[in-house]
Amino acid sequence: MSSKYDHIETAAELVQEVRAHGLSTAQEDICRAQDIFGNTSVEELARLANDIGRNNDQGEPDPKGSWSSSRIPTQGTFYMIAF
Repeated sequence: MSSKYDHIETAAELVQEVRAHGLSTAQEDICRAQDIFGNTSVEELARLANDIGRNNDQGEPDPKGSWSSSRIPTQGTFYMIAF
């Protein structure tokens, strides 16, 4: 059986898809999401998990938000998929 996530190759693409359309709870879609995360480097997973949408002038996370990049963070969506 095919998954609606078959066209997705990276965890970042999966996060964007889920952010836009929600997480499918069909068994084949959940298994494909697990495969995507499982084939992603730890560094990329850490980047998605820690992205709060704000950076300072050195490109580092800024939890106080004093320098906003206006990017939508990936952190919340990433953890929703992971759990």
